[in-house]
Amino acid sequence: MARFGRLPASWRPQIGLAVLALCVAWLYLPVLQGSFVNWDDDGNFLRNYYFRGLAWDHLVWAWTTFHYGVYQPLAWMAFEAQYCAFGLQPMGYHAVSLGLVVICFITLVSLLKRLLRASGRTAVWGPSVVAAGLFCIHPLRVEVVAWVSAQPYLLCAIFYMLTLILYLRAKAVTSNRASTAAAVLAFACALGFKAEAVSLPMALILIDVAVLRRRPRQSGPAVFAWSRMLLTGKLPFFILAAMTMAAAVVAKRQVGSIVDMQQFGGGARLLLGAERLMTPLAQTLWPMRLSIYHPLPAHFDPEKMLPWLAVFISFGISLCLWRWRRRYPPVLAAWIMYITAMLPHVGYPQVGFMITADRYSLLPSLALAALLAAGLEAVWRRWSLGITGLVVAVAGSLAYLSSIQIATWRSSVSLMQQAAAQISAGHDAGSEAASLIYYNLGVALSESNQRPAAIAALQAALEAQPYYMDARRALSLELAADGHLAEATLGWQALVQRSLATTQNGGSPKLGVADLENRFGLLLADVNVPDAAIAAFRRALVQDPAHVDAYANLGFLLLQHGQVDAAMVHLDRALALNPEHIFALNSRAVALVAKNRLAEALKACDAALAKDGDFIDALINRGIILARLGDDLGAIASFKKAQHRGGDRPEVSANLGWALLRVGRFAEAQASFRTALALRPDLQTAKDGLAAHPQE
Repeated sequence: MARFGRLPASWRPQIGLAVLALCVAWLYLPVLQGSFVNWDDDGNFLRNYYFRGLAWDHLVWAWTTFHYGVYQPLAWMAFEAQYCAFGLQPMGYHAVSLGLVVICFITLVSLLKRLLRASGRTAVWGPSVVAAGLFCIHPLRVEVVAWVSAQPYLLCAIFYMLTLILYLRAKAVTSNRASTAAAVLAFACALGFKAEAVSLPMALILIDVAVLRRRPRQSGPAVFAWSRMLLTGKLPFFILAAMTMAAAVVAKRQVGSIVDMQQFGGGARLLLGAERLMTPLAQTLWPMRLSIYHPLPAHFDPEKMLPWLAVFISFGISLCLWRWRRRYPPVLAAWIMYITAMLPHVGYPQVGFMITADRYSLLPSLALAALLAAGLEAVWRRWSLGITGLVVAVAGSLAYLSSIQIATWRSSVSLMQQAAAQISAGHDAGSEAASLIYYNLGVALSESNQRPAAIAALQAALEAQPYYMDARRALSLELAADGHLAEATLGWQALVQRSLATTQNGGSPKLGVADLENRFGLLLADVNVPDAAIAAFRRALVQDPAHVDAYANLGFLLLQHGQVDAAMVHLDRALALNPEHIFALNSRAVALVAKNRLAEALKACDAALAKDGDFIDALINRGIILARLGDDLGAIASFKKAQHRGGDRPEVSANLGWALLRVGRFAEAQASFRTALALRPDLQTAKDGLAAHPQE
């Protein structure tokens, strides 16, 4: 029987690394069962047709969009590649995130090894692997792994660490321009995935001073000598960081996500900033009750102790580390790095209505991981069974808490229920953030066919924000579907009366009576009560005779019920008030088609598309008009663009099939008809198309 010798000592670190990498993968394996959640995933993927593919227009969109107030071109390209591979199957995206967290673990081990070696340490493998493992299994990492929309944070972190590795490699050799150029390129990639990487130039300076212990050699004033030494070779990094910060600010301003903080004074903002700074550190040490719900308070309470405690602790840590800077320079450097990496999230400016998020801790925690690795190295040669037990206990606790967080992210219902539980515990139940959480919970419960629970959640959303129109509409639709249409309309009528009373008393309601009546009319049209909807639109026009949307909606509803002439009157009135109203232009095109005035209808469609080239309804109508005018090739182009922008509409595929059939492209026509029937099996026009030219 063959006997195996002992493994070579040089293999043991690699085997330990592989075992821990498998453990990290095993911990996050349940994320593969997760779905897209209605916490940005719906807007980023399910309703976003622009990222679906790697064609030229998709790439242009990725590099020019400020979608959701974020500039992340490489992240969008990564998502586009994943769409080409997986479509809209969430498991594929989660599998990529699972692979990325393992890569993040391995990259962090490599970075920590280099940092320890550069600082003169000898035992580098064990401390690096343990510190990286604890970093990756920490519950604060779950959000960036289990949430598809946060996947770019992982990519950013990987390239952030790769930049530091390449920089250390470049500094290990007297002149290594290739590594320096590669570091600049890696940094550009990190910024392309997430702007949070802008803190990296400061990390390079801290590595020079605290790890490599570089000192100025030139004579002259100390300030100039130090500045010359620290900034040499870092100009490309600072330029890239400045450009990214400018793009990030433009993106936030363009979508209006920068919140006005005038209700808070300078002192209050400073206290809130300290709370933001210390929250990830506190959650790292005590990772309990993590949630997506960390709302910005409507008003600052000076009697609240947490901000004052944050200021006291942060100031105390800074003072102590400064006094011990000569004895423990890496500790001070790690603290400065943590603060620098957190600066984009301390509220200057304030972005959104959340005070913090788990994903914000990813890059700052790299400094804590480096500090942990250094501490483990200091005791590595005196390692004992007690220390092993402590590490195992900490790792087990973190893994258990992470498994709970992973289960929370499995679906929209579980995620929003956890956030709603935080609200129920007394955290700003009347805030805008609370209403959004309850609304998302209501929508998720509705999609899960849990109507009573959905109604309760939507009612809670309206208790927090009575003028939250999306929640009002969703609640009314649920009540109507449950057979309580009268109850659904009562809520709108009460809101109209409330707004009317406010106006009569000289106040300014959040929504005017005309706006409310117009929205009420849209709801009634959705639940198929056309007479009541028409009456609501007319009441809106009584309140505001220049309400463009009410004219357009009334005209469209009349058109749907065959009153073409009456519809034209209202649509013309809407266009007289706003000639660029794309919905009115498209509806007028439909009315002109009904009157067989095809040339005028085509002009109306083109006018709508001139304002919004991706308006799907106008693209469909343009294709129909071109087909009737005999331009089947133009119709095919229009239908294909509509299909590209909103491919889940069966009538688009059916119309495309007929146009393809007429130009003799029978195989493509067959495929298009089958696509339409897959979406709607009872679509007669698609059945007729298949019957008109059956497959041979």
